[in-house]
Amino acid sequence: MGFYTARTCLLLCAICWGVSPARAQDDLSSWDDLDSLDEELGDLEEGSAESKPWPIEFKGFLAEEIRTYPLDRGGDKNDEQLISEVQVEFDWAIARGLSLEMTPWFYVDVLDTELLRYEPLEAYLIYRADNWDLLAGQFIESWGIADTSNPLDVLNRRDLAIDLFNPQVRGELGVRMRWTLPGSDTIGEPSFGVYVIPLWRETQFPTDTQRFGFSSATTRFRADLAQGPEDIDRMMMAIRFDHTLSTKLFSADMQYLVARGPDRAPLVDILPDETSGVVELIPHYYGFWVLGGGLRAVPQAEGWSKFTFKLEAAYKRPYAFYPLSGQGGPLATGPSPIPGPYAQIVVGFDRNFAQVFSEKDEVIFTTEFAAEIGPNDAGSVLRPFDHDAAIRLAWSAGDFARSSLELRGVVDVVNGEIISEFIAERQLRFLHDDLKLRLRARALIPSPKEGEITLLSGFVLNNSSVSARLQFDF
Repeated sequence: MGFYTARTCLLLCAICWGVSPARAQDDLSSWDDLDSLDEELGDLEEGSAESKPWPIEFKGFLAEEIRTYPLDRGGDKNDEQLISEVQVEFDWAIARGLSLEMTPWFYVDVLDTELLRYEPLEAYLIYRADNWDLLAGQFIESWGIADTSNPLDVLNRRDLAIDLFNPQVRGELGVRMRWTLPGSDTIGEPSFGVYVIPLWRETQFPTDTQRFGFSSATTRFRADLAQGPEDIDRMMMAIRFDHTLSTKLFSADMQYLVARGPDRAPLVDILPDETSGVVELIPHYYGFWVLGGGLRAVPQAEGWSKFTFKLEAAYKRPYAFYPLSGQGGPLATGPSPIPGPYAQIVVGFDRNFAQVFSEKDEVIFTTEFAAEIGPNDAGSVLRPFDHDAAIRLAWSAGDFARSSLELRGVVDVVNGEIISEFIAERQLRFLHDDLKLRLRARALIPSPKEGEITLLSGFVLNNSSVSARLQFDF
């Protein structure tokens, strides 16, 4: 069972680790051969997309990355990854207020033929009116506020094969209806959104040959046999309300969320194969209710305006799609017991420091603490960020090359396990203005306590890594 709990904890932690940035929803204008800037701005205000001869805008990037694992090499896992990635964002103004937005995406590991992605991250139609908009298609939307973990960010699944600790967010196919309501000096920009995601899709996991693959000599991870929801249980529905709040003490962005549907983080059923002696691990999904909210606040008091305080909290009540035992379940032995109700909370702050080493640079210091409040049962062992402290130090030079350095780490304050990263980025303008180099080193330090079931103890190998990424933006 130690293997089961450690592996499942890893699945859940990886899904919750990354914080995907909110995707901009700004209206994009189209190209036109206008005689003057005034005429162009006038057409944009009128929203006359029909008059544009080429109403399409796009941007994107091409990237090549090599990732190597310098420790515990020479086994049956790939010690290197050679990654090619292409992403393009299209915005086509079809008619007044109506546009088609797409994000084609191609991702392949040349050394692992099973790691191939070509499905668009997003592809949807959106109609924008004065005080409401309607979106239909595959889309990504971030509801998170904190950096370490996002209890509220339950809409989109993560692709764990791309990066286990910073997984790629994948689009979900559904409908969003959003209204903008009248505001006031105190409560500004209120908006109310309803989300319906009728099509459930499985989380994608690392391949067997990746260093973070869950199969080994004695276990076989069977994502193809995943036990998921059926019929109406496949649907996720959510209601979200957000607004700004302005008082004499602080200004804040606030949001509130109610959601129900399949969780993106599965448990794992264990099925011993007596013939081969190999244990099969089969993902088992369940549903949950989510009630939560969060805020990002900047104090108005003198001397405190450089602080940004963050709070994100959610109460979650899981439920099973099938009976937990007996013949009614999809497996002969019945699915694994689902977790009991619990609450997650992340609290922290950012502090900006300007002109630290030069007249243009800036340093941002972030510290957060993630905790969980719930029953002390077996399910609590499987969930990440129940007692973790995080620190992030980011320096931006403010120079022409956009040089930046970042150091961040998360430590479990109970068992002492540490995950840390160092990232350096710089535009290679001596070669091309749009060429960027990123270097990253990631250190994974397991718990010093022997026999402790932790996030990293499920892997025999130390999967610390070093990577270099060359990216061309267009």
